[in-house]
Amino acid sequence: MAERLSEDALAALERTHKKIAIVDWQEHQLVFRRPTRDECHAYRVKQEQPETKADALEQHLQQTIVSFDGEGTPLAARAGFLAFLDENPMFASSARGKAVFASLSGLVELEDAADLGKGLSVRPAPRKPTLEASPSGSATAPGGPN
Repeated sequence: MAERLSEDALAALERTHKKIAIVDWQEHQLVFRRPTRDECHAYRVKQEQPETKADALEQHLQQTIVSFDGEGTPLAARAGFLAFLDENPMFASSARGKAVFASLSGLVELEDAADLGKGLSVRPAPRKPTLEASPSGSATAPGGPN
């Protein structure tokens, strides 16, 4: 079985990137970070071009992987991910590959990400709206749910 990041290491990645997705695939653990706006824009541009459309999501996932089988540096994670893609060439087209992109880029609400399949978790977990978040009960008040 491949190495897995500890809860402390996952929490550190979450603090650094604010939002991560953890994918369990066979014996592997893959961790992706939330993409930047520029990365999402580049993805959308690639989706519009017939010659780049097929590989757009795979390239996007290569950009956003931050850990593969416990490797904590993006360069080592990307190298491991590329080897993983040699063995699983359709990963980006799988439900989990698409769910990673959808949940981290904001295409789906975090609450809905839980319904996208086993073997995928997204952090931070969605916060439940509470009326106690502000004195007036406003859900948009500072300290309230985002």
